[in-house]
Amino acid sequence: MQRKRSMPKMFWEIVKATFFAVIICSIIIFSLSFLLDKTWGKVVLQVLCTMVAGGILYTTMWYYGDREKNFVQFGRMEEDLNWGLKVGLVGMLFPMASGILLILAKILSIPDLVIYYKLLNPQINMLINLFIPTVDTDSFGFLQIFLTFLLYLYVPLFCAVGYRLGYARISLSEKLVYSKKEKDGEAGGKEQPQEPKKPFFQRLMYKDDKEGK
Repeated sequence: MQRKRSMPKMFWEIVKATFFAVIICSIIIFSLSFLLDKTWGKVVLQVLCTMVAGGILYTTMWYYGDREKNFVQFGRMEEDLNWGLKVGLVGMLFPMASGILLILAKILSIPDLVIYYKLLNPQINMLINLFIPTVDTDSFGFLQIFLTFLLYLYVPLFCAVGYRLGYARISLSEKLVYSKKEKDGEAGGKEQPQEPKKPFFQRLMYKDDKEGK
């Protein structure tokens, strides 16, 4: 029996991943808010938030790519290497929906809505400030709003890469871990075999799934 991929299910997974990323990025920005007074500090915060938000999306899709590889190998699912990209393009509609606040702020001249919009998007907050640096609705137009919407393309980017690497069974985290262990093993004279571990976010967000194994 052929298994079918479910876009509604995957959209919900991206919603959960995005919500999780928003919480963690908000904590990061709040905890390191003293860096906001410096340009380099803002760059550091944005890099951290990008790594966190992108890492969560990447891990989510890596998990499904790895899982669906089994189904394809056993003839239970059709191969679709662009599935991660498709999920990302649909999934980006969730965080992008918050952009309605920007549109309303501009049309109705309500600066407070700009503040709410930025609070809902801590994962790209510093990048948003490149186009909308203040809450003054006269300081930006619909072109800036459109450019801000393009920032959400980080979602399909990380989803596509995560799914492709998961499908290819290429784990970046394991490569980094084992590379370090090999160096430690060479320095210590011998290397102790270790059980491979799942990526951190995968262990945090998912329980072991025995289905299809």
